[in-house]
Amino acid sequence: MAERRGFQYVLEPVQRKCDWDLQDAMLALGELNQAETAAGQRLGALQQQVQQVRGDWARQLQQGQLNLELQRLTHAFLEQLAQRIDALQAQLERLRQRRAQVLEQARTLRGLADQLGRHRREALRGHERAVAEAGYRAADDLWLQRSHWRKQA
Repeated sequence: MAERRGFQYVLEPVQRKCDWDLQDAMLALGELNQAETAAGQRLGALQQQVQQVRGDWARQLQQGQLNLELQRLTHAFLEQLAQRIDALQAQLERLRQRRAQVLEQARTLRGLADQLGRHRREALRGHERAVAEAGYRAADDLWLQRSHWRKQA
């Protein structure tokens, strides 16, 4: 069994901070994914509403039921929907840009965490080797002492 007693990883605080930052980035990424999905659903609903209003407007035009006041109101409503769609598309683009930034940060932190994990395992193996070598030296010294006493006796 490997000897782990006495092992202290000098970069433990850095490793913990990196792990915490990675968890924060992953949490932020999840929240951004949810916000992006919600914004996409709202955008789809608005686009569907535009299509419905346009279809209703076209049917009324074909049937000759649309007067100028109703046409003006429909046009104003479609203009308002277009502004809301533009605002949602801009919000969605900002969310995507922020998500890309957080994803890049998470990738960088994951790489750092992996490197620190490898470094820690290497340091632990070095500690285990040093402990084993010290044990071997102590056993050799003991053997040499006993063999010296046997020769004198």
